[in-house]
Amino acid sequence: MQYNAALNQRTVQQAMTQQERLQVEHLRQQANQATVDAFKERSQAFASEQPDFMAKVSAPSFVQGEAMQQAIILSENGPALAYHLASNPQRAAAINAMAPGMAMMELGRLSQALTPNRPVTTSNAPAPAKPVRASGKVEKDPDKMTPAEYARFRGYRK
Repeated sequence: MQYNAALNQRTVQQAMTQQERLQVEHLRQQANQATVDAFKERSQAFASEQPDFMAKVSAPSFVQGEAMQQAIILSENGPALAYHLASNPQRAAAINAMAPGMAMMELGRLSQALTPNRPVTTSNAPAPAKPVRASGKVEKDPDKMTPAEYARFRGYRK
């Protein structure tokens, strides 16, 4: 009986572990799908500005490594990055030849360079208040002054 109970417990534990793995995989697939959908929307917006975008990106000569694919999909300006790399196959080949970490760093720099500069916005807030400065002097109470200090306080001269 103990053997059967242990066997049943192990079977239940394995089933629960398998179910957890499937749930995690399902959540990962949903997150990936959401990322891909967002990339597709950005691509459509970029393709309206660059009519040859789809032709260049889908050309067989544009080879993308794993790191490059991830950077393009995850980058906010991924379509511009893909268009630039498809337009410059030598640079794309050089990035594909790099180690994945170095390729990601280079793609990050390239993505930053391709990001349009945002105009600097100025605030309409008033200038900050001027700090209060001490202008008075701290004087001793005349009752607690020595006779010489009291004489100076009253302005007596010798």
